[in-house]
Amino acid sequence: MTLRYPLAAKQTGNRLAMTDISGELVFRRGKEVGKAVYQNRPLSKAGISERLFAFLFSGLVYPQIWEDPDVDMDAMQLGTGHRIVTIASGGCNILAYLTRSPERIDAVDLNAAHIALNRMKLEAVRHLPSQGDLFRFFGAAGTGHNSQAYDRFIAPHLDPVSRHYWERRNWRGRRRIAVFDRNFYQTGLLGLFIAMGHRTAKFFGVDPAGIMDAKSIAD
Repeated sequence: MTLRYPLAAKQTGNRLAMTDISGELVFRRGKEVGKAVYQNRPLSKAGISERLFAFLFSGLVYPQIWEDPDVDMDAMQLGTGHRIVTIASGGCNILAYLTRSPERIDAVDLNAAHIALNRMKLEAVRHLPSQGDLFRFFGAAGTGHNSQAYDRFIAPHLDPVSRHYWERRNWRGRRRIAVFDRNFYQTGLLGLFIAMGHRTAKFFGVDPAGIMDAKSIAD
């Protein structure tokens, strides 16, 4: 099964209309990733590496992506009437591409968590009351009522499978969507890797947060 998330976008006045024309999505943890990467015997060195990769990439990997979409859009000379096929990933670049009003974006990803994140982001753009609410949901950490905003404004418009993903509970009884009440960007494989890097650096007396104060490459 190929996980596809095709989007159709068109400019309507000063609003960007986005239409989900995807089919039903089925979550099967790791199976699609495994089918894509398994090429060697399970107990061989390469086979173990492939299965470790499939295991790590079967859950949420990228809560955000850092590639600069402006560079992409300038390189593609993206504009009205264009059609794009791209990896869904964290969805940041897809939303940026929509600002150029392409005719269609097909976003594909073997990772079902990324599909659920993209679908949730699109419904948030459509249905959260204001730009301030959208920024608070995705850009401000420690906002304790984000999950309530999800319940009121986003969940009623989500497809059943994506809604099941975000409302599934962990061993503590917390719903997955509750990470937006704390700091979503500290979750996922990327978030955990960055957090581990920060802790390791601080153990050796280095604070990576100082990079944010740099004014130039020399700094």
